[in-house]
Amino acid sequence: MQTLRARSKNVFSNVLVRSPDGTDMFRCKTELGQWYLNKNLAEEVSNNPLIIQLSFQPKGQGHAGDPFYLQERHNNCIVCGTAERLTLHHMVPRCYKRHLPLEMKSRSCAEAKGGRYGTYDTMALCDKCHGVYETQFSWPLKQKLANKVGIPMNGLYLADRKTAINIGRTACAIKQHGEKMPKERLEELYRRLKAHYGKDEITEEDLDAAIERLPKGPDILASRQIVKQLKTPEEIDDFFIMWRRHFVDSMKPKYMPDHWQVDRRICS
Repeated sequence: MQTLRARSKNVFSNVLVRSPDGTDMFRCKTELGQWYLNKNLAEEVSNNPLIIQLSFQPKGQGHAGDPFYLQERHNNCIVCGTAERLTLHHMVPRCYKRHLPLEMKSRSCAEAKGGRYGTYDTMALCDKCHGVYETQFSWPLKQKLANKVGIPMNGLYLADRKTAINIGRTACAIKQHGEKMPKERLEELYRRLKAHYGKDEITEEDLDAAIERLPKGPDILASRQIVKQLKTPEEIDDFFIMWRRHFVDSMKPKYMPDHWQVDRRICS
């Protein structure tokens, strides 16, 4: 279960970024806006609120014409309305987003770059409301999804995991330090590998394969398997919409940002 930390600063900075011709493109964090100014890549139009105008021609127009992304986001909990102890909530949990196809991840960039998935599904929640959702609603749904793919929430560890670790570390020792090892020690390590593989000789390919099989955390993650089942952009959008609807039905937020729609399709 994730630990929630209230932010000392506002969740949304709301710096407005304009193109050289004055078109509103997107909003970003104060740090990025200041970076543009410090690098002479933009000029300050207004200080309060901070509005900057790019001095170079960007490759695209960001979110020009999209009222959701261009509006000022309020730093209040979308459920209860408080401005105290705010956290940033991802309606679509990050444990799934990190396994999206590369092309989808590029759309999931940070708020500062105006990414398609960047801010549409990120909302301000106070730590109390955030905790209620994660423990009472989000966690049970994650468990339900994991059960559908037959993998525990904390991942699946193969039965021969300990053996894989021992053999992998033995192969690493040979590859990295074999030339400097005493002959007796090196022969001992090779004997382990020969006994494991049932071979008279161990090749470089055998060493590389053993190292490649070294476990890096759980062997199989439920979240990865769940996302792998999403074969098309339409299915990814459906998955995102499912999580949005789950949050809205569970928490009944009273202060959602204008122009936000639960069934907006971003990918397809």
